[in-house]
Amino acid sequence: MKITVIVPFYNAAPYLVDFIKAITSQSLAAEHFDVVFVNNDSSDGSEAQLVRLLADNTQLNARQINYQQRASSYGARNKGVRESSGDILVFTDIDCLVERDWLQQIHEIFSQEHIDVISGFVDLVIDDKNNPWQWYDKTFHMDNQANAEKGHIVTANLAVRRDVFQQIGDFEEVESGGDFDWSQRMNRLGKRFQFKSQVKVSHPTRKSADEIRKKLNRLVRGDAELAVKSLNAAIVKITKAVLRPLKPSFYIKINGFLSKTNLVGKQRRRFMAQVVWLKLIQLGQFIRFFIKYLRGKG
Repeated sequence: MKITVIVPFYNAAPYLVDFIKAITSQSLAAEHFDVVFVNNDSSDGSEAQLVRLLADNTQLNARQINYQQRASSYGARNKGVRESSGDILVFTDIDCLVERDWLQQIHEIFSQEHIDVISGFVDLVIDDKNNPWQWYDKTFHMDNQANAEKGHIVTANLAVRRDVFQQIGDFEEVESGGDFDWSQRMNRLGKRFQFKSQVKVSHPTRKSADEIRKKLNRLVRGDAELAVKSLNAAIVKITKAVLRPLKPSFYIKINGFLSKTNLVGKQRRRFMAQVVWLKLIQLGQFIRFFIKYLRGKG
């Protein structure tokens, strides 16, 4: 059983050295896996940097290919699948750090269990416990265990048998949210998947309102693209966007993590106001992009 790890990247210079170090330190024997890096039209020298790193780490069976059709990590992943040969396809992100036994765990699970898809644990790392934006990111984004309970798997830590991936089909080549659409198709086909906490990667949390805003904007554009394809998806996504800032549970969660920081009084109220403002902007952006994509479709 051979594993192919598929890693899309765009302007990844700050992350390449650490990722290569982690992937070359895997406990699984090198002959059991290879890595396909997919460059999504980077402009920061990542492509040349990766060439040098791979030349310095010849023990790693890895290569770099390019995907330039559009800005889409999902399009890049599809290209990686087409260029891969593994019996098991494993997806992660270039800014993730994989545990030493990451691939060993995946190999053992697929060898021993009748399972089609694995959703692994993504540990969102907080390095400044007084930074509320890091807590916000950890609280509201990429909880793979909670996502798996809802039948949703994210590509930051996903493993699937090749034949099962082919049955489910490629990711929708949108800017964001392609894993949600893929998960829905997986569920409709009744594929067997499980969350496995021992299959672990870590991911840095976003540290500022601007970083959170950029993430939300990317999510909005992907949501709008998918919503244009399905009226039901449009209704669900608009309803969630409208209702979330109105739910008491939203603010209970925020107050919960703010209690772990040194923010008090006016600082807390200012942060809360910024969060509400970001959510309102997100709703407005979704509607704007939905109309834009809908007109383009027509």
